[in-house]
Amino acid sequence: GGKRSLCLEKFHSTYIAVQDALIIPDPSYNITKAVSVWCCGQRNKVTIHDFMSFQEAFRPDCFQSLCDTLSTREQHTLKRTQKSVDRTLSFLDQCLELKANSDALKNSAILGAIEGGNHLELRLKSAKETAKRSVDGFVLEGFAFTEQNQAGVLSLLSKTNSELPEEKMRILHGPLSPDQVLEAIASGVDVFDNSYPLISISDNVQTLLREERSGRKEETGCLSLLVV
Repeated sequence: GGKRSLCLEKFHSTYIAVQDALIIPDPSYNITKAVSVWCCGQRNKVTIHDFMSFQEAFRPDCFQSLCDTLSTREQHTLKRTQKSVDRTLSFLDQCLELKANSDALKNSAILGAIEGGNHLELRLKSAKETAKRSVDGFVLEGFAFTEQNQAGVLSLLSKTNSELPEEKMRILHGPLSPDQVLEAIASGVDVFDNSYPLISISDNVQTLLREERSGRKEETGCLSLLVV
């Protein structure tokens, strides 16, 4: 599988998410039978069979089920958000069925995606219905923090987590500051990705390059050490 070809089999656990955590995908391209996955500036339409074939080829330790995500950064209609929840549950059921019949994925854990946008009722429905399935954990999708919405998103996150079993892992994708991470942990999140430090390093590298090109290098040595 892909783990062996990348020399990851013995020393690293592997996890595959649907989207790049640094990209905010446009959900308007998603349809009933496929999700648009954004990578390297390109949009790729991924069906459930495409998605699961990739998992079988790579054989990760853990992967997220295909999902139709709506971000809390935008206000989506109740109808569109309901469609997101229903599609994601349908994708999960198909992923579970294909995984159950796959020898390649018998040792891979699957995580169900929790959707619902800014609508509390649909967040709770998504959490309750996903928790009924034979998943190994959960990905809390679409929770985007801004200065304007942070209190509301944290409240939504906490109420959503209250519907999930405590013994199963909960992952939250996306760049969160250290303070936001602590708030999310208090709300019930277990695992985060590394998108915030990646953004911080990228910003520092860009600042360093701008200063070097302009001939000004005051107090920039620490930035080089950070990159190393």
